[in-house]
Amino acid sequence: MNHIVDTIIEFLTYSLIGISNVLIDIFIFNLLWTVSGRTQGNINYLFKLISFSVYSTTAFFYDNTIVFKLNLNVLPQKLTFPNYLWNKFNKLFIMLEITQ
Repeated sequence: MNHIVDTIIEFLTYSLIGISNVLIDIFIFNLLWTVSGRTQGNINYLFKLISFSVYSTTAFFYDNTIVFKLNLNVLPQKLTFPNYLWNKFNKLFIMLEITQ
């Protein structure tokens, strides 16, 4: 029973972090629009890359320190931050290619 409760808490925490990352993405993207005054054109790719980088970074650290409670100094090679970010960027570029 305790394992089920722990799993539910982990899922809810992971979900809240996901929701907060969506809000971070929207906030950063809109902030860049507001500061630059540009909302159309190829500059949006740069803005999306910046907001994506910010929310991916926060997602990695929150997931590994809060949700999964991993010690970042002893992560296995496949879970290091550069590999995590590289996988996220690959997914972003695939998504961009599909939408064009």
